Amino acid sequence: MTRYGFMDDKEAVLFFGTANASRSQMAEGLLRTSAGDRFLVLSAGLNPQPIDPMALRVMDEVGIDLRGHRPKSVYHFYRRDRFDYVISVCARSHLRCAELFADVKHRELWPIDDPAAVEGGELKRLDAFRRTRDRLDSRIRKWLDKIVAQRSRP
Repeated sequence: MTRYGFMDDKEAVLFFGTANASRSQMAEGLLRTSAGDRFLVLSAGLNPQPIDPMALRVMDEVGIDLRGHRPKSVYHFYRRDRFDYVISVCARSHLRCAELFADVKHRELWPIDDPAAVEGGELKRLDAFRRTRDRLDSRIRKWLDKIVAQRSRP
């Protein structure tokens, strides 16, 4: 099956956000690191913006380098690629998810506050990005456990 220009037999996961600048990029990096051998993992946004330097910094702290990532428009994938899972990291993108990915069997909403919206000094913002990273990591681990449990059922 053609996915993102590749022939791949892995299930494809798209993390979908508003700007593809922090939450969806962090989720992509986390899932690739923990299960990239089992899933083709990508991210995209409704209105792509440059990756937030704070996202790069907090991911570096856990040994994940996002510098090779680029923000991508969801319209790059629309009607071109097939995804098995589309996970929206915010309500705004989730509202568009059913319209843009009507054929996706597994659509989920993980409503996680945008750390880029936090105002204040560097330490306050850094803490917000760390909390977001850690929440995403926890959600991904639970999601992977759920997938494994579903596959082990007769």
